[in-house]
Amino acid sequence: MYRLWGLPPLQGQLVRRGEAVLEVWARPARGVRQAVIRVTLRRDGKAFVQARAGLGCCEPAISRRIAFDEPLSREKADAVRALLDDPMWQAPRFVVTEESGGGAAPVCVDGVSWDVTLVTPGASRHLRRACLDEETGSIAPALEAALGAALGLEPRFDVIFPRGADQAAARKAWKDLLARGGRLKPAPGDRPQAPAVAVPPDEIPSPAPPTDPLPTP
Repeated sequence: MYRLWGLPPLQGQLVRRGEAVLEVWARPARGVRQAVIRVTLRRDGKAFVQARAGLGCCEPAISRRIAFDEPLSREKADAVRALLDDPMWQAPRFVVTEESGGGAAPVCVDGVSWDVTLVTPGASRHLRRACLDEETGSIAPALEAALGAALGLEPRFDVIFPRGADQAAARKAWKDLLARGGRLKPAPGDRPQAPAVAVPPDEIPSPAPPTDPLPTP
């Protein structure tokens, strides 16, 4: 699938001390238009955003694909870097919304489901949230940072997100859920995320620096 989207597989990315990769997938509950945003932070201070959108269904290719790879401003890169230690990464991978008293929330039939992955040296965290605002609000900081990095660079990509990067409505829905005694609990069958592994100190020779994710003009 990564090949079809024109992206190197996330699983093969080399991430060293001081580096990180944030990847966000948007999948509408109705329709087949999908979008992916990948932000790469390097320890030399450079940062990049790669974004793709298109119709991902029923064909051995991504139809009407939009793609761009651009350097990221320091301000937008800092917004992503500020997320690296956010408590949301300790949440369960898959969740279900439970109202006060044990009742289940309505099933989501319209909206956008999100897959958010953060890769840092020695660790990878993945969060899947359905299109209920209560769930989306729990990962709002990551969505706002990733969308903020990608929007404003390609008008055709921007129209996919008419509300822009703002997740205020989802944040409020999540806080309201907590205020009335509800919660997001691990979904049945959800397993703990793999623990982080030790990263060798910088004194140990490291591999050659990674190639810029942007094509050379």
